[in-house]
Amino acid sequence: MEQNEIDLEWSALVAGFAVDELLAGNVVKEADRQFAENIVAQQIHIFLISGSRSDAGNARYQPGGAGFKAS
Repeated sequence: MEQNEIDLEWSALVAGFAVDELLAGNVVKEADRQFAENIVAQQIHIFLISGSRSDAGNARYQPGGAGFKAS
């Protein structure tokens, strides 16, 4: 399996989890699930293929973003 295929599958998986939370928060309607998942997966994939990955070696990574909880 090539990296792009892995990134596409990972994007779809993470998008599904993100949209589940949007559904639970009544931000997205069930009827719009697939559309929302496609949009979120596409954005995640764009970040992955552009090299914008969250690791300490990436200069674009800034701890403390949305959802960050300090211990």
